[in-house]
Amino acid sequence: MNKTIDRCYICNGKSRNLCPAAGKVICSVCCGSKRGSEINCSPDCAYSPFSIKGYALWLKTDSNLALKILRYIDQVYGEEHFRNIIRHMSFESGLQEAEHDEATAAGAAVYYILFVERDKDNQALADRWKANNWQGLNNDERVMMNYRFNSRATIIEIQKLGQL
Repeated sequence: MNKTIDRCYICNGKSRNLCPAAGKVICSVCCGSKRGSEINCSPDCAYSPFSIKGYALWLKTDSNLALKILRYIDQVYGEEHFRNIIRHMSFESGLQEAEHDEATAAGAAVYYILFVERDKDNQALADRWKANNWQGLNNDERVMMNYRFNSRATIIEIQKLGQL
């Protein structure tokens, strides 16, 4: 008996998975390298870290990206510069929740170094990294960085309304 092998609709490679966005079979390489960038994944796709079903994959991707961001900052600026920014971002001593201060300061330092601090050419580190197509990142991590690059911190005021 001849068994029919499904072929990826993009590269014609062997495939077993159905792409919900295209309604056609797709190989894992094309799915992983194009989801969220060239393929507009559906919200119910279990293979996309940007869908509800792919939340576990999002957590893993986000964790890996955080490590790569820290390595990139270290590679460009070095640990001493990063630690100086963390010290600058830290609260003064005496806060009751000082154990959370270091993590908060480190997160603020990463944001500052990537998006705020400018070099002699008035470019932030993220500008230069993006110009190099987020070198060292996989497709999912590049998609995440593009979202972060185009996001801005916002303050939202929430008020509690009393009974009418």
